[in-house]
Amino acid sequence: MRISAVLNNYCKTFGGMVFGKLSEKNRIIMRKKVQILPSGIPLVDKIWRGFYRGGSYLLIGQHKTGKTLLGLQYARECVKQKEVCLYFTSIRPKELLIHAASVDFDIQHYMDQNQIILIRVTPPEELYDGSDADSFLMEYMKDLELVVEQAEPDKIVFDEMTPFIGFQDSELLKDVYAHTTEIIEEAGITSLYVLRDPATVAAKQLVDSIVSLSTGVVYLEKKTDEKKGEMIITPNIGHYEGQVKSEYIIEPHKGVVLELIDEEIKKKISTGGNGKRLEGNTPKFLSLKRRGLKTEPKASANYKYSLNIL
Repeated sequence: MRISAVLNNYCKTFGGMVFGKLSEKNRIIMRKKVQILPSGIPLVDKIWRGFYRGGSYLLIGQHKTGKTLLGLQYARECVKQKEVCLYFTSIRPKELLIHAASVDFDIQHYMDQNQIILIRVTPPEELYDGSDADSFLMEYMKDLELVVEQAEPDKIVFDEMTPFIGFQDSELLKDVYAHTTEIIEEAGITSLYVLRDPATVAAKQLVDSIVSLSTGVVYLEKKTDEKKGEMIITPNIGHYEGQVKSEYIIEPHKGVVLELIDEEIKKKISTGGNGKRLEGNTPKFLSLKRRGLKTEPKASANYKYSLNIL
């Protein structure tokens, strides 16, 4: 049973709603000028002012770095904007409700209002025998496209997507991911895909292959204190303020918040990140088209470390 097979039952159980065919709403949005909307992710909103509408972003981090909390903060910001969030999760619904309650987010209320459409996905390794994993994962991605078409959300959270990118062929993964994200982006939907920090060379190659196709990356790194960490935001397209890092903490009832903004980051905020004060409007946003996209050499390999913030 893949994503599409669980859609109807799961949404009915948790107050979600299945919509008809894709309307013109999101297509009209994409024909308008590019928008930047608050994301609920503190460093992103402080430096970049939010995410581009229709962008695809990755949230990468180790276990217990606050990835799920940030996904919930992103969803909470979505409903604040009176928009609909399609939320894929691989954890038990009760666990997600508890996580949401820890940041004072009554997710059940918004599910009842059909602003949050919650879908639990079964990890693919529980469903196939491993003989042709790539074909199975390709079908999973097609199911994702189908569910998005039915639900017509404004935003997507997929927490977490790691099991669904375990292709044997990294080039095939790149092609499939590019195709799926392009369809979603062209509908004006902003996506946040959550990934586990790769622990092996093979896993890193898979993650790098989709980093290069994403609008930007939010990377979380854990400190000795499990409630503290370092957040690094790295643009791949647009967001000319550049790559920035800051320490963060996890606070009860608030979730992931910035612990401090140091002088370098304050300077970056005031100058637009390049030492020169911005004049007029924000620089024109580059196209989100994926086919034939040429990225800078460092984009896929150094999303964590190329911290040229001054």
